[in-house]
Amino acid sequence: MMEKKITRVRGNKFVTLELRLKDGELSICGIVGTTDRRNGSEFAGTHEGKRLWGHSWGQCVDAIVDFFPEMKPYMKWHLNHMHAECSHQRARGETWLTHSMAECPDCGYKLGSKWLKEELPAEVVDFINGLNK
Repeated sequence: MMEKKITRVRGNKFVTLELRLKDGELSICGIVGTTDRRNGSEFAGTHEGKRLWGHSWGQCVDAIVDFFPEMKPYMKWHLNHMHAECSHQRARGETWLTHSMAECPDCGYKLGSKWLKEELPAEVVDFINGLNK
């Protein structure tokens, strides 16, 4: 299992990128906040001697991509093990909202009947493992 936390600060704003890769399953989350405490903020750790105050945790896609633009092409792999649709349905743009429990004419899978895993390409694993500051 690999877990990484990488923080980038710009002015008084920060984003901490949290990556977890276990058994070929990728989770990409973040913490967004400031270096000055504000109402509703919670202590989120320190970075290079600065105290960090978080106000948003989880899937902060826009903030992650803003502070970590190199992550943009990899965001689609977040929770690659939790697809409701098979690869054929995904290629046709079928989702739970548009085709709930529809049977795939190619493989017979019923959309949403279980979570399916899309294997991570080696390039994704290599990128995530090599990502540092």
